[in-house]
Amino acid sequence: MRPGTSLLAVLALLLLVAGCTERPQVAEPARPEQVQRLICLAPNLTETVFALGLGDRVVAVTDNDHYPPQVESLPRVGGMQPDYERLLAFHPDLVLLDANLQGQELQARLKGLGLPVLALKTMTLEDLQANLPILGRALGAEKQAAEALEAFQAGLREVERAARSLPRAPRVFVEIWGEPLMTAGNTSLVHEIIERSGGDNIYGDLSETYPTISLEDLIRRDPEIILLTTSETADLPHRAGWQRLTAVREGRVYKLNPDLVVRPTLRSLEGLRNLVRIFGEAGL
Repeated sequence: MRPGTSLLAVLALLLLVAGCTERPQVAEPARPEQVQRLICLAPNLTETVFALGLGDRVVAVTDNDHYPPQVESLPRVGGMQPDYERLLAFHPDLVLLDANLQGQELQARLKGLGLPVLALKTMTLEDLQANLPILGRALGAEKQAAEALEAFQAGLREVERAARSLPRAPRVFVEIWGEPLMTAGNTSLVHEIIERSGGDNIYGDLSETYPTISLEDLIRRDPEIILLTTSETADLPHRAGWQRLTAVREGRVYKLNPDLVVRPTLRSLEGLRNLVRIFGEAGL
């Protein structure tokens, strides 16, 4: 499954669970040295495990996983709601869940099947930083996790310095979905990444994670930069009414890799750096 398609699947689940604040939970965990057969039920957690150099322990992933490329050859156990029979057949030592996408019911079901579970809250970059030591302890990879955390935090500081050097914060609109028209509110990771990169999310006043908006309201707010996650930049000038937007008329429309701004992973740094570059090159 490619990035644009996977965004729709992840977005559908995010819309159902936006606002979830469950704390990390572990049900009957195996000792770290015993965790050699790992199943990841969320693509962002799969990415993180591979980034820690532990990809060889992953025995199965979800239908929505496509990064890193090594996961393409791994068996699948369904979507965010897994095929329990297939999952059990892999005899995992630990199952990783996203507590925001997969709730208490799934955790209870897996625990009832006798499976050790680690559910992590993964809504923000702060969550990601908090989760790295937790994963390190659970997987017996504390050194790798500490090094990854140090590098990530150094990268954040670099991004923040670059963002402060921008002349001002450009007014930014990010299109999460085209029909219906959806954007990112102030409880989304996308909002956090825009703001950390030195931009001003024009829908940062909305608390809904991914609100549906009208073209009329978008025209009224008139962004200086438009970021696309699923549509193509060439499409916008042909949409009725979109030529009324300053960003479209002046050619400041950019296509993003959605995985870099929607999923909290170590690759989020790449998303942040891309936006700092875009905002700087826009010349505003």
